[in-house]
Amino acid sequence: MNGNSVFSEDSEMYILPRWRVQDIDTLEDWDRAERLFTVFYSS
Repeated sequence: MNGNSVFSEDSEMYILPRWRVQDIDTLEDWDRAERLFTVFYSS
């Protein structure tokens, strides 16, 4: 907000596959995140 960038000259972009991230803005997003967690991290 003071005009300074949050990125440095050494910053890099890293593209993640959709199944590795979840933006949670709604209850549906939360449900999806829980289902993904169950699928990938339960035995």
